[in-house]
Amino acid sequence: MGSIGIVGWNGKHNFGDDVMLAVLINVLSKIVSDDLEFKVWADKKLMPSYSGILNVEPNIKSIPKLDLIMNIPLIRRYITSLFLYPMFFRNIDALIIGGGKLFVSTIGCKNFLKLIGLARRRNPGLRVVGYGLSVGPFNSDSHRDAFKTLADNIDYLLLRDVRSYETVCKLVADKSKVMHAADPALYYGKLYPHDSEKTRSPCRSGVLGISLRRGFESKSFLTSIVSLAQKWMNRDSSNRIVFFNFCTLKSTKHNDAPLSRQVVEMFSLSYRNRISTVSYSGDLRVFSDEFSSCEYVIAVRLHAAVMSYVFNTPFVLISYDEKCTDFANEIGLSERASINYESIEKESLILDAALDYLIGLSSRKEACYEQLIDSKVSDFYETLKIMFSKPTESLIECV
Repeated sequence: MGSIGIVGWNGKHNFGDDVMLAVLINVLSKIVSDDLEFKVWADKKLMPSYSGILNVEPNIKSIPKLDLIMNIPLIRRYITSLFLYPMFFRNIDALIIGGGKLFVSTIGCKNFLKLIGLARRRNPGLRVVGYGLSVGPFNSDSHRDAFKTLADNIDYLLLRDVRSYETVCKLVADKSKVMHAADPALYYGKLYPHDSEKTRSPCRSGVLGISLRRGFESKSFLTSIVSLAQKWMNRDSSNRIVFFNFCTLKSTKHNDAPLSRQVVEMFSLSYRNRISTVSYSGDLRVFSDEFSSCEYVIAVRLHAAVMSYVFNTPFVLISYDEKCTDFANEIGLSERASINYESIEKESLILDAALDYLIGLSSRKEACYEQLIDSKVSDFYETLKIMFSKPTESLIECV
């Protein structure tokens, strides 16, 4: 196996997805070969920097000006079908789709199915793997049926939570190709830092990190966030707030930076000199250094919670989607540290109580979750090893 194509939410300046990509490249370089070629469906300029993160020198190829092309509807289909797809799928031995929650609609599932068909027609025997995925709940019967057809045309499916695993097992005939291992980003702790000369930034006592997410910004919720932050700063004159923008690609509706700026402006002037923001710019190491130094974290972004778990930082997870609840269940997160977004809209004091709970745990040197990370990391590594240790011939016929 010499070349692997990777399709997912890559090259979007999203820290969580870039971490999952880094983990995938690192682990496959160990399992398969350290001279693998990785073709990533992403804009070359928007690919992350792996300096100080990967302990391999990967051969990564991406696509120049892809973001520009994909944002011009009149030429997008023409250029991708005639030039980009043929170039991308040329001579690949495996196609990896993931990670994250990608199959969110009927049309999305059908588009991925077409993509697999194109890849297999150019590469008979191609192995197709779904990587680090969340699946369901489905929007409709047609959505479920479209996913089932897609799943039948994928050789292996690695699901990152038990609910998704059980959902897919009920739909596919061959359950042996469906596997479960926790979110791939949990393996990131093996990469950052990756040698004895590099150490994580020490915890900065008094720093409360907050990760917001576009689309979940009701007035009552944001008011609750501001109230909590001000109470945190009132505890001690040295306490600070840092807003972490996990997704910052300007051309997407998912950019967290405008929302963070909006919230900062909600604070009275007397607090603002103790508030700062850190935006992910594509440099995994720099953002990790900042985020890993928080004393506590309030996480709306799923991977803000995942990274807090990796860095052993006490955190509150605000669940806005099934995948957040799934992660909380995976690690045995206390119900007092896992709060539904809608609940905070109705009762802001829930968030205050959750932070008080974390502070109390820290004073007793206790964790807010039950499951230790080591077993989760081991499961993920061994599962990928199974997927890529067998002969490279595809397990199913071309679609």
